[in-house]
Amino acid sequence: MKHNLLLFLLMSFFPFYSWGQASSEPVWTLLTDESELVDGGLYVMAGRVGHQFYGSHYQRMGAFFFYSSFLEGKNKEHSSFREVLPYCDLLRFEKQEGEWCIRNLTAEHTDESRRFLCYDSDFPQLLKANYLINKGNRVTFAKENGVLNVSIGGKVLGYDRKNIHYVLDKNAAKYARVEFYHIENSRLLLSDTLQLYCIDATAYVRLKRHFKSDCFNTLMLPFDVPDYKKVFGQGAVAYIPSEFADGKLHFTKVEASLKAHTPYLLCGKLDDVEDDIHDFGLCKIYFKKDVSLEHTMSGVTFHGVYHSDKRSFFKGDYLFGDKKLFQPKGKEKIRLDAFRWYLSCKASLKAGALRLSNIPLSLPSVSFSDQRTERIYTLEGRYVGSSLKKLPKGVYIKGGKKVAVR
Repeated sequence: MKHNLLLFLLMSFFPFYSWGQASSEPVWTLLTDESELVDGGLYVMAGRVGHQFYGSHYQRMGAFFFYSSFLEGKNKEHSSFREVLPYCDLLRFEKQEGEWCIRNLTAEHTDESRRFLCYDSDFPQLLKANYLINKGNRVTFAKENGVLNVSIGGKVLGYDRKNIHYVLDKNAAKYARVEFYHIENSRLLLSDTLQLYCIDATAYVRLKRHFKSDCFNTLMLPFDVPDYKKVFGQGAVAYIPSEFADGKLHFTKVEASLKAHTPYLLCGKLDDVEDDIHDFGLCKIYFKKDVSLEHTMSGVTFHGVYHSDKRSFFKGDYLFGDKKLFQPKGKEKIRLDAFRWYLSCKASLKAGALRLSNIPLSLPSVSFSDQRTERIYTLEGRYVGSSLKKLPKGVYIKGGKKVAVR
């Protein structure tokens, strides 16, 4: 388990590149003032004692979870920030209702309840994490003798070298200082089951999502993709909405690049990749409130989704299933995972109203239905389609019952 954690942390920061290529290496900048913060930027924190650096993980120590530098049975010291970097959780500073908070991207992949760094009055002094924003997450800054102190929930953040964990206390002088570093060119893993409300970074981006060959996969991403076939395979075919006329919705084939925040249908024969993790390479990834995920064309609006959630759909809303377009029933709430989209249309669409240029012959005609096929979910509640065919081995939920794929 310890070796797997170390491997994950190493992959989080060091992509597979030659050390001789300086432009590909992670670049870090010490945070010295609140004015330098990037909303949606990627950061790490490290304890600092003289010339020694200490890592930071949200991990279980005894009966509780908290932030510690403990690793592989000891508290390892590092003589430079470069050395400690792989042993730090990847963080993101973001503003929520005008206040700064810090999200732990590494811990969130393990458990959604470990999202935000926080002060918890039930665990005084310990730096904890929680699921929903409250006053215990509020991050503030103050300078003392030229050193930037960071407070979370009204308590100053420090590093307790003796007990090898991070603390929140009114008296910062009792502990070693904690430094934050802005990171570029890190390795960022996105997931369609997590939440993305803001980000502003350059990173090696990977996306964990299950795509199905010869099916309709809606796709919208917060970054450009220069050549989607390098990611999904030479048999992949992407389509972009191009026209709605005479009651027909037309999609046009895209030859190479995909644009950020734009709706696409991904079809064709898609490459199988290990653990459903797709590698996009070095990307400039950007999304904030000023970016619209809605695109309207001749009375049809395409609504992008960047965070997984159960949603209510209304008359005129349409979702893509594996091989058809359907209307959700009544007030039924449906979970729609991130980096997808749905459409709404003022006019009623009819069977045969969808047109794809150069549509692959393996795709059947599109049908419309207000009755949904039986949906299949992982044990974590993630929707993976309506057919057990081509699903990875494992246990799934279908019709309220567990089903094993062997």
